[in-house]
Amino acid sequence: IQYRQTFCSGMAPMFVRLGKQYVVLFTALMLGTVYRLGTEYHLQRVQMAHVHEQLRPLHQSLSVQASTRQNALIASPNGTIVYVSNTTRRPLDVVLDTRPVGRVQTRKWKSVHEATTRSLQSNRTGQNGTKTGTLYAIVTLPKYANANSERWENVVSITTRWPEITIFPASHYLDPSCLNVLGRLNIQVSPSYKSDEKGRGWVHAGKIGHWCSFLRYIAHCDASNFEFCVWLEDDIVMTHNLMTTIKNYTQDYGTPLVALGKGDEANVIVGRHAAQLLKHFTDYTIVGPLDVVPDNSFLRISLYLFDARRYHAKENSTLVCATCPLLTVSEVNGRIQRTRAATK
Repeated sequence: IQYRQTFCSGMAPMFVRLGKQYVVLFTALMLGTVYRLGTEYHLQRVQMAHVHEQLRPLHQSLSVQASTRQNALIASPNGTIVYVSNTTRRPLDVVLDTRPVGRVQTRKWKSVHEATTRSLQSNRTGQNGTKTGTLYAIVTLPKYANANSERWENVVSITTRWPEITIFPASHYLDPSCLNVLGRLNIQVSPSYKSDEKGRGWVHAGKIGHWCSFLRYIAHCDASNFEFCVWLEDDIVMTHNLMTTIKNYTQDYGTPLVALGKGDEANVIVGRHAAQLLKHFTDYTIVGPLDVVPDNSFLRISLYLFDARRYHAKENSTLVCATCPLLTVSEVNGRIQRTRAATK
């Protein structure tokens, strides 16, 4: 009993000291975490304030002019195009929201801020003196026009409300337009390409058609001498606020491609990089879907400004639906090679 009492009396102070040390260590870790998070939050707030300050002239310089149309397209002095109501003589739903959707890493936000600042300080009429203006195109399949589909109704509604948006015909699976661009650029599909349904070596024909539409639009952008070419999906839910956001952020961020939304609903091709993009995709091997591959390289920066997709589920997709055809990679590559041989 005396030994037990001696042992306990000797160990008790040690346990007290250890407890105090753990409390101090835990408190230090918590304070460090709070300080780090507070520093990151403060840095992002400062950077966002800088972006707002750089973009403030965008609102101050908007010029409102009379027009014979109720909703007219008026260009402000810095080249930004906005909708102006002939009734109220002021911009319709002009918004400026630099808050990204979701949590943005400080490094990524800093690069966006710096690129935005550089772009606003440059001349919007074209950095090389030849490519000017912005092309807006909604990409859709011509067959929808005869099918009374929701996508075509959406296209008609958008192009009616925004006449500056044109229609760009998409490639339908491996149609001639698709095979021609793949053959011309000598593009193949990798044997490691994987579909969710059948695994490696299988690819949805719609996914290849999506690639073809994208490549053809790049070529169209390069030949059209536009400073920017905006690609819009045919299921985008367009509003005046969204259109204004798209126009405000259609700028050169230092990459050939800019993804504005969380999906592929709105992408920007920088005109002066279009030829570089075509060169990059010459003798190219497709290893995955279009909406994934560019994010794994230097090609694209994603701003995640909005999610304006009407459809999210596979059953509403025109690329990977249950009835969308699946092809073997060897079959796709064989058809590309036969097209190349026939055009030589």
